[in-house]
Amino acid sequence: MVKIINILYAIVKQIEVIMPKSTHELGEYSGDKDTFCYYLVFSNSNRNTKHTKEVLVDIQIIYHAKSINYVGRTSLKEKLEVQEKLETFLSQFILRVDDRVLKFDSDIGEADGELMVNLSFRFFDGMIDLTYDEEQAREIIQNIIINNEVI
Repeated sequence: MVKIINILYAIVKQIEVIMPKSTHELGEYSGDKDTFCYYLVFSNSNRNTKHTKEVLVDIQIIYHAKSINYVGRTSLKEKLEVQEKLETFLSQFILRVDDRVLKFDSDIGEADGELMVNLSFRFFDGMIDLTYDEEQAREIIQNIIINNEVI
């Protein structure tokens, strides 16, 4: 089973190779410059079969640049330079997470004047196998207590 935290770590690992001097933060921005912040936008899973589920995960990455202009925004030149570097990762459209290879789609834009990358993952994963123990269920039913009386 694929864990969301492992997806985040795999993304960080890919971006560290591209921009080794940058820092990375999960979920909270400390205010440092040249920092990638990673946010889980949403996660959704739907049962596909008895043993599999379809999982949708949307992760947002915001790059807080080294320099900002007089109105407190990253210069377009720096955003385009970082975007060009990220393209080596984004153009693969796949991410290795543990023993799996996950396909993703990406969107690039702005969030509060900073470079924003949105990664959308859609994959199938195994279900947790919960076996139904009929004997245990009968025991529970036999010992139901309502208003301090065993029924």
